[in-house]
Amino acid sequence: MDITFLNDNSKKDMRKRGEEHWESRSEDLRLYMNDPDVYEKGNEDLPPFHEYGLNFDYVEPETFDDQEEGYHRFQFSWGGPSEELRFYEDEDIEFVFLDWFCGIGFNVSEAEEAQWLFDVFKGMGMLQTQN
Repeated sequence: MDITFLNDNSKKDMRKRGEEHWESRSEDLRLYMNDPDVYEKGNEDLPPFHEYGLNFDYVEPETFDDQEEGYHRFQFSWGGPSEELRFYEDEDIEFVFLDWFCGIGFNVSEAEEAQWLFDVFKGMGMLQTQN
């Protein structure tokens, strides 16, 4: 996975922590993607997909310092730490892990589960892209 940004912490472990968090979310998404029953009804570890995550919204350009373009955000968790997937108009997909003024982003556009989620949201009319 290519790193899109890194604001490391004093322990210099943001990459490792970010990768671990992506792997956990990736496992959840693959389960939803591959098991229609889990997608619809959930299981002992996951809720039905429509209850998964905290929020889906659009972040306007320049909402944050040095943010030039807007993106759609699917938040998995919030606070310290927080995790989200960002869907850009050019169809890039970024996983972002943030923890108290530190953070890392990974380009996950090629990940099958990220692309699946992109297609789910686009199919629902929730994403606007250039294509």
